[in-house]
Amino acid sequence: MESTEAVPEHVGQLARAHQDVTILFMDVVEFTSFSKNVKPVEVMVFLNKLFSLFDRLTDVHGVHKVETAGDCYIVAGGVMSPTQSSNGFRCVAEDHDPAESAKQVMDFAKALLEAAKQVNMPDTNEPVRVRVGLHTGDVVSGLIGSKMPKFSVFGDTMNTASRMESTGVPGRIHVSETTQKLLQTSEQWESTGGLEVKGKGQMQTYLWVPAVSHEQQQVRRTLAGTSEPLPCLFIKQAHTLLKHLGTPVPTLSAPAERLEIKAATRAAGCKERKSDPPCLSLAASVCRG
Repeated sequence: MESTEAVPEHVGQLARAHQDVTILFMDVVEFTSFSKNVKPVEVMVFLNKLFSLFDRLTDVHGVHKVETAGDCYIVAGGVMSPTQSSNGFRCVAEDHDPAESAKQVMDFAKALLEAAKQVNMPDTNEPVRVRVGLHTGDVVSGLIGSKMPKFSVFGDTMNTASRMESTGVPGRIHVSETTQKLLQTSEQWESTGGLEVKGKGQMQTYLWVPAVSHEQQQVRRTLAGTSEPLPCLFIKQAHTLLKHLGTPVPTLSAPAERLEIKAATRAAGCKERKSDPPCLSLAASVCRG
């Protein structure tokens, strides 16, 4: 009997059911239009560079790479054992902690967003923008096919995770309420207020809120406690930064230039002063540049 004929007979023995598995879908923003404008070899090199970074992260965070489909990268937590067997292979997980598996996938998702910033789009030379979606639920894993049999993961959980990605926001992690409940104590979340999801109807979903750095906290406190309009405030903060770095700040020379910039800053709501505020000098350099 040929091996290809033996595979279907044992498929049922190889299939495994998994409960409360967290699935991640990642997709490159505007990939379809980008792939039309560059050579196929550039697309392949780009995806290989991006996905190779993600591959290394799966080992770091102990998650299982399910597959890639075009520009889509799929990961699962709770399907495979995070530790290798003695022969170097990983085994299907018999049991797992749903909260821990969700955290591993979430940590991978955050690392993925940072790694994506290291790769530029070939057509724009700008950092790649990605959408990330997570959902937790039940799946089945097993081998499919008689030629080049492939270990795959199936179930409606996969569809829902895909919907979380497609309805998400570039540069953000979008999760279902089920996943959010497993992570709510370890992460900060912003409710979307509910979304209409294809094939699912109305779903309560959440966007991950990144931790605010010390510098960002200072800016927020400044904005909250000032009556200055944002344009003028921003320019003055930039002026302070340039002084701190020792970079010369251009000054206004021609009277006509002074009047033009003063008019612009008054239109933005800046208060008039007898002497030129720092924002006027910096604004002049911006206008000239």
